[in-house]
Amino acid sequence: MKKHLIAILACCPLAYAEVIPGTHLSIEFQAAQIQGTGRNIHMYRIPVKNVNTGVVTFYNAEFEFGIQSDGSVGFTRVKSAIIADWLLGVADNFNPGTYQDTAGNLYTLSGPALLNGGRHSYTLSAQGSGKVWNATWVTGPLLNHPLLSSGATPKDGSAAAFGVMGSVGFDIGSTSTTTKWCSGGNIGASQQAANLLLIARFHNECPISASSPYQTVVLTRQ
Repeated sequence: MKKHLIAILACCPLAYAEVIPGTHLSIEFQAAQIQGTGRNIHMYRIPVKNVNTGVVTFYNAEFEFGIQSDGSVGFTRVKSAIIADWLLGVADNFNPGTYQDTAGNLYTLSGPALLNGGRHSYTLSAQGSGKVWNATWVTGPLLNHPLLSSGATPKDGSAAAFGVMGSVGFDIGSTSTTTKWCSGGNIGASQQAANLLLIARFHNECPISASSPYQTVVLTRQ
């Protein structure tokens, strides 16, 4: 699998699931949320489907880029683990508070606000004078989702909850004012742990939305 990792990561989100040779399992990396840090790649919510039964199991995995045992350069799996069913089902349990991205920008996650049909709404907003960045997402099924914009519907399970971008004044995860996060574009949110919040961009050309994430940013609760 590691031999094909670079090619898979470079592929566009229009790629299809691929059956692992010699197995009855298909994998769809492009539907996962991916975060790079240094020479490590963290992949969250990788869907692995049993093509015989239709059952999908989600994995988290980490890969490290370095020297292999044969002297070549490539990726090595550091760790991987099945995401427990209870964690997949905690979409309504986002942890409000202050979060920070890798560039030091601070954000406030507020909510939940109870909506019709038992859904909950959350809002993430940048802190600080002159800092403009906010997004809102709503829990519950993709069917009849009240916020998702026109375009492709995100793949079910590729995030815990989905919503849209609000105002965008800078690039989340950096200090640049140039960004592909666009007002009205679809986003996904997942509370990976009590202190980790994943925000994924399901759009590239504003405001056209995609079924798979183009970029994922990890925020850490302070």
